[in-house]
Amino acid sequence: MDDADLSIVERDPDLPVLGLLLDTARLDEELAAAAGERAWSSVEVERLRYKVGTSVQASVALSDDAGPVRRLRVAGYRRGRTDKLRKDIRWARSGGGLVANSESGSWSAVAPWADRHLGIGDRLAGHASDPSALQVLSYNPARRLVVRPTVGDGTGLLMKVHAPGTSKAPTATLHALAAAGAPIVPTSAESGGTVRWSSWVDGRVAGPDVDGDAVADALELLDRAAGGVPARTWSSQDLSVRAGRALRTVGSLLPALAGAASSLAADLDEALRQLPAGATSFLHGDLSPDQVIVPNSGGPVVLIDLDDCGRGPGGWDRATWLASQVATGSVDPVPLPGPAPHPTLLSAALAIRSPEPFQRRRVGWARTIESMLAMSAAGLRARGGRA
Repeated sequence: MDDADLSIVERDPDLPVLGLLLDTARLDEELAAAAGERAWSSVEVERLRYKVGTSVQASVALSDDAGPVRRLRVAGYRRGRTDKLRKDIRWARSGGGLVANSESGSWSAVAPWADRHLGIGDRLAGHASDPSALQVLSYNPARRLVVRPTVGDGTGLLMKVHAPGTSKAPTATLHALAAAGAPIVPTSAESGGTVRWSSWVDGRVAGPDVDGDAVADALELLDRAAGGVPARTWSSQDLSVRAGRALRTVGSLLPALAGAASSLAADLDEALRQLPAGATSFLHGDLSPDQVIVPNSGGPVVLIDLDDCGRGPGGWDRATWLASQVATGSVDPVPLPGPAPHPTLLSAALAIRSPEPFQRRRVGWARTIESMLAMSAAGLRARGGRA
């Protein structure tokens, strides 16, 4: 636990599980003690969802030398809110997904498919008689789970489960894009669109320094294919709302930056209102290198996770591509070939992604966030030089 983590824990004493999740050595010990065994060699908090003074939940990977052995949802609530914790435990226990809970009654650890916010149990009927046989590829607590069946006829498929109301792209849009030749995998849906199935693509995530041309080509193809596809449209003011929310989060995590974050939010709002009207594009919406798969077969790259796709300001995908690299700690992000995004769009992308270094538990997260805010502010100062 570094000084920035320690400061957060000290400011939120009524949320005891927070200190546990920010201290992986202690988390390792307590999980092993509560589970009665230690069948892993390392513990990593992959994603943290924190509401100040209220709750914290995390996707925790237990790994050995070959990679993740299993993933867990570890969660706890404000001191005295045992009702929510008991609800988590009852839900998980009823489906056989309870892994451990603390003797002090401050936290629980459950399998991702036992996350009550996702309500996955009933949705697995007919797809997996043993949910523990599912390979968990990605898990965002209370939001989304991506799994791959490891036995039976489903090994060539990917299953993505969303919490109700969290996926913005209608399945019809994804169907139409695939039919029009967009570089995505065909998707089918059930349970009102909260469960989606797609084909598994054997490959690796894109490397900014080696795959930029292919990614830029894929974005052009996506835009062309989407010509008559019905999809939502979002504006620069939608970006302002998202940036403001992210910057308020930064202010709560790092009070020393609260003033700068608030000023940046106001400046961004003004700059986005003044953003020159330009061409719109059909956008991935949340582009980063790990949202692009380079197939082992050698075929064209495939865009994945188009939950935020739609029509919006041209250049936004290029901005998020850069900002995502900065959020991982890159000091020399590699842009996509072609025109650079407008400085205001890049500033907005940096602001929107600014909480990610903390949420993804990056080493030196506080310094990275401070750097992202400084880069965002510098981009606004530079916008006067753009038409």
